[in-house]
Order: sequence, then structure tokens, then C-alpha cells
Amino acid sequence: MPTEVWYELLETARRRDFKANEPLLREGARGSFLLALQEGRVAVLKSERLVALRGPGELVGEMAALDGSPRSAAVVALEPCVAYEIAADPFQRLLARHHAGNALSTYLAGKVRQSAGLATTRAEPPLWRTADLIVRVVDLAGPDHDVVPMSQSWIAGAFGLSRNAIGKAVHELYERGFLSDTNPIRVADLEGLRHLVT
Repeated sequence: MPTEVWYELLETARRRDFKANEPLLREGARGSFLLALQEGRVAVLKSERLVALRGPGELVGEMAALDGSPRSAAVVALEPCVAYEIAADPFQRLLARHHAGNALSTYLAGKVRQSAGLATTRAEPPLWRTADLIVRVVDLAGPDHDVVPMSQSWIAGAFGLSRNAIGKAVHELYERGFLSDTNPIRVADLEGLRHLVT
């Protein structure tokens, strides 16, 4: 959405700080507010499986806030996060005042496409899925952030795979020079990983 709308949105909001692994939103809970992410990366989980990643400048929880339905997924902090809680009514008034409904619709369509893209990786082998996830999570924070804020066990659970399968994938990426460390996972060759998954 336009920058001026974003900052006006934050003016009406309440700041909330979250620790790594802390839930921002719970699946199935009623939603009367949404969160605007200012700092940090989060995972969107449905039935404990990863469906999306979100980062600074993005909204989470907006669909439940707008239609009053239960939240369709949980949102968990991957690292310390700062978010701004915005009640549904002021959010809708702001969109109407700035005629930003189309911008929101475009944004939501993009989020659906991103989630669908992650869903299509489920048929890929663990090595490819792990490399793709690493690229996605680093891209959210920028190339200066080479540490992946997810453990191998966390990735295994989020993918619904064994810890052993993810361990082998991470070790192979390390052996091939894409990673400089495996605990925590640290990226050595982001462009190489990007090439691997394209």
C-alpha cells in the first residue's frame, strides 16, 4: 500500500514485541485485529505445517480481522519481532478514506500466489525444499542476513519430514559449499542456492 497509508496505519496501532518462537496469532482464534510487521520474520503455519513466510512491511491476520472468521493459520516469530496491532474497524476506515481497497486486493492476491508457490514444493525432495526455504527466508531480510532463524528440527516439523531427512539435506548443502555452518544454518552462497532451486 502507499507509504503514507502505511505510516498512518501505524499511527493508530499499538506496538507489540514478540520473542523468537512466540506466537503472534493462533490458528482458530477469533480475529478482531491484524498485525503490521515492522521488524523480524515470521512463519505462517496451518496444522503446524509451513504455508508461508512473512517479513517487515507485511500484514498478517488481515483476513480474519476483516470478515470476523476464525484465523485460518497460526503466525509464529522466527526471531524477535516488532508488530503493530490494528483494530479491524479503523483499518477498514483507513482503506476507505484512501481508496486503498484495490491495493489491498492486489496485496492479498500476491500473498495467495506466494503461499501457493510454497505449497507446490511439497512434491520436491528434501534437499530442494530445504534450499528453497533458505532462499525464501534470507530474501525476506536481505542478503546481509546470512543466518537462517530456523533449526533443522524446526524445518523438519514445518515440512512434516523426519529430522534425519532434513539433517542430510543441510549436510549436503554444506558439503557443496552453499552453507558455511549447519548449526545455526548460515548461508555462504545465496546465488548458488538460488540457482539450485530455479
